[in-house]
Amino acid sequence: MHHFTKKELYLLGGLAALLVPAVLINTGLPQLYGEEPRRAVVALEMLLRNNLIVPTINGESYFLKPPFFNWILAAIYHITGNPTEFNTRIITIVSFIAFGFVIFFTGRKYVSLTFGALSSLLFMTAAGNLFFNSLLAEIDMFYSLVTYSGLICLFHFQRQKQYYLLFLTVYLLGAIGLLTKGAPSLVFTGLSLLAFFIVMKEFRKLFSLAHLAGILLFLVITGGYFYAYSRQGDVLQYLLSLSVESGKRFSGETFRDYLLHMFLYPLDTLMNLLPASVLIIFTFRRSFTEIIRGNSLMKFALLMLVVHFPVYWLPPGAKQRYILMLYPFMIQIMTYFFLVYLPGKKMQAKLVRYTILVLFAIAAIRLAFNLTVLPARAILGVSPQNQQAAFDISEAGKDRQVYIYKSTYLPMQTIFYFERERMEIMPVAHAPVPGEIHIVEKIILQEYDIYRDITEIAQHPVHPIAVHNEYIPPDELSWLEYRVVSEPVIQKRSYVLLIPARPHP
Repeated sequence: MHHFTKKELYLLGGLAALLVPAVLINTGLPQLYGEEPRRAVVALEMLLRNNLIVPTINGESYFLKPPFFNWILAAIYHITGNPTEFNTRIITIVSFIAFGFVIFFTGRKYVSLTFGALSSLLFMTAAGNLFFNSLLAEIDMFYSLVTYSGLICLFHFQRQKQYYLLFLTVYLLGAIGLLTKGAPSLVFTGLSLLAFFIVMKEFRKLFSLAHLAGILLFLVITGGYFYAYSRQGDVLQYLLSLSVESGKRFSGETFRDYLLHMFLYPLDTLMNLLPASVLIIFTFRRSFTEIIRGNSLMKFALLMLVVHFPVYWLPPGAKQRYILMLYPFMIQIMTYFFLVYLPGKKMQAKLVRYTILVLFAIAAIRLAFNLTVLPARAILGVSPQNQQAAFDISEAGKDRQVYIYKSTYLPMQTIFYFERERMEIMPVAHAPVPGEIHIVEKIILQEYDIYRDITEIAQHPVHPIAVHNEYIPPDELSWLEYRVVSEPVIQKRSYVLLIPARPHP
């Protein structure tokens, strides 16, 4: 196997040093977007309600994700005293850097220093990671770090024959994973243990006291949380929603959907792994299986891919971010073959030099991206408009409580920036609250007027046009004796800020 010279290792160290500012500079400039505001709202409302057990959005129970990620985010908000964009994204940034260290130390211990350094930096410079996954305050990077670390603990402690530590750490990280993303952690933990101990011919270890200890730890942690939740909310609805949320992401309508996904998903994976995926050409050898068997870490990496990749490859709906914890195994296998089969000393020197230069170039592009694209995102597009709308609503509301009327859609960005500005929850109003501000989509008011006109003329009930497929009974809109405060337009939707004087008699 090829080993880097001291000069080459110094270059890799310089590359690692360059990656730190590349993932930090200006990452707090753009407004939160995508799913980021949702994570931030849940964490912020935990602090505003002084309740870490029941996640909420607009004061209403939020059932689609467990709370562990939000606990960390809420802790950061509490410690810093400021729910800024950078503080919201720091979990992902730290997880990304920590991921690199875990890959490095694992590779150094079980293969070589050269292997650990190169595989780690190839993971961190993979296009999907460097330009997308490390930018967003999303669950996936943190969750994947937890899951990958659990898999490495399974591998490491089995080799050390420390089975109590194996099961306790695997189930501890599995419990954290379940409280972060839900059911996928059960699949990762269960399939990994079953497949690994079968392959290692230690199936009986699954019936040991050590395994029982791990299961009990898992149940105490997860069961303890859901028991605490049951004291405050509907735990059965919560568990059902978590199960449905995981299952609905893996479904297709036609057989063509399945075939298309199976064809495109591996290609999408290779695209996200660039430039590391170029090294796949070194794996095309008849002796592939034999070489893999020659190293315990490579054998384990291949096993994890064989066990887990089909779970996301076969059914439509799986996103690349769902398999971030499998990226290191793919990169480690490709890096291993690259280092083993570098042809000729002169060619070795050139390939190594070119590889390092390419990684430097990618890190430099990310740095340039931070200095140009991120500042532009902060002032262009709908995000700044949604943020300004939050400030305008806050100003219009002044000392009044601001409600979002039920069935009204409001961008999550606007909700987050309003709640951050006022440091109070924007609750949902299921019935009018006289004297307070209500945000109502204008179409709801228009449809109620249409309903009244038609029923008065036709003398029979006619349902208004559905809003989000919901029928709004007329008696719930019969309170429309109000004063209009303003009529903002947010993301091309027309809204009315109004104050109901009193319920209609």
